[in-house]
Amino acid sequence: MYYFIVNPNSGSGRGLRVWQTIERIIARKHIEYGAYLTEGPEQAGAYAAAITESLRKQYESTSGEESGEEAETAEEHVMVIVGGDGTFSEILNGMDTDAPVAIGYVPVGVGNDLARSLRLSRSVNSRIYRILRAKKYRNLDYGIMTVDGADGEACHRRFIVSSGIGLDADICHREDSMMLKPLFGKLRLDRLSRFFARYHSCRSAVPSRGYIVLNGERRVEFNNIFFVSAMLLPYECGGMKIGREAGLGNGELSICVYSNSSRTELMNAMRCAAGGRRKIRGLRTYSCKEAKIHTEIPFLVHADGESGGNAMTDIQVSCVKGKIRMII
Repeated sequence: MYYFIVNPNSGSGRGLRVWQTIERIIARKHIEYGAYLTEGPEQAGAYAAAITESLRKQYESTSGEESGEEAETAEEHVMVIVGGDGTFSEILNGMDTDAPVAIGYVPVGVGNDLARSLRLSRSVNSRIYRILRAKKYRNLDYGIMTVDGADGEACHRRFIVSSGIGLDADICHREDSMMLKPLFGKLRLDRLSRFFARYHSCRSAVPSRGYIVLNGERRVEFNNIFFVSAMLLPYECGGMKIGREAGLGNGELSICVYSNSSRTELMNAMRCAAGGRRKIRGLRTYSCKEAKIHTEIPFLVHADGESGGNAMTDIQVSCVKGKIRMII
């Protein structure tokens, strides 16, 4: 059984056209499916929560009546996400990760850092046929970002690509809130909106003293932090290759700290990251299962490019190994 969760507005409205193409393909093949088209924020997560909760309960009741071997040979359920990184992240935060479901992904977004990192084709036909004829799977790690909420209670958010504090969060926030972004999207000028966001973020960025604590043991201090990114996959912010050592699926985060006193070097570093160059001066990388990050100056934070617009000085990040079974 296939469950399609579709964001029709993703990719500047391309999501609906992509879904119509997919619907024609699966109709020709007489495949049983359910379709859930979102109409607003958080709805994709709500759909995912309902689907996976139902599947988990169904599995538990079935496995209680049958032997383990018989239960494993039951029909596979696939939840197919048609949207961008934001839609995928929303579904990740809504779904029950213990549910017996594989994830299929048809990337339709603008940044597409998840698809770029996993080297997934952006061809709709190619992706849907790979999903329908699933042969290769990959167990992906996911991360958890923890911050203090307004009421003092800890708030948690899952991420599949990256989470960060500082410049990367500011770039994501500027691009998402840019008034001309919908127009750039319709004109297929997404790179232009991304360029303006990076340029203005670099021009206004102010470094901060701070530190990171790795696995609760090792503390590393820095004088001029512009950003700290916890990477699970190599790319973030619409194609910036920051986590060069990320994506191993070993249950560890790649903590990338950019610390440099020169604003000129900062802008050069962003150009290097966007160009996919091997070495970025001022960028240091550490591997760990969990980390605490502190900056003296409050910075914006993000999880998979989604920023609430609130500035903070402290976040915690941790990694959950191999819980997302994805068709590649």
